[in-house]
Amino acid sequence: MTDPRMIRRLLEDYEASNLTQRDFAQRIGVALSTFVSWLRKARQGGFAEPSSNWIEAPALPASPSATASSELILEWPNGVRLHLARDFDGEDAARAMELAQSLCSR
Repeated sequence: MTDPRMIRRLLEDYEASNLTQRDFAQRIGVALSTFVSWLRKARQGGFAEPSSNWIEAPALPASPSATASSELILEWPNGVRLHLARDFDGEDAARAMELAQSLCSR
């Protein structure tokens, strides 16, 4: 199990459980040494929620040649690109950007 979100949830469950580290590790089916290493890493900030580091971009002026099918292309430093139609719904665009960001942080 290497998903940081899952590990964070398990550690939160542990804190609320009042179980010993050994009992909780046994309950979730991981070695005690693995569980202890998760706790150590979490206490050092290792499983903290990654910041999005989003920046606000200014609105682009509309081009006379722009059509409803024009695209907006976002590119992350690692080369991942997200292509959105200019008429893409804002909420759907936000979800797509969050998904792209999570793919970039892997």
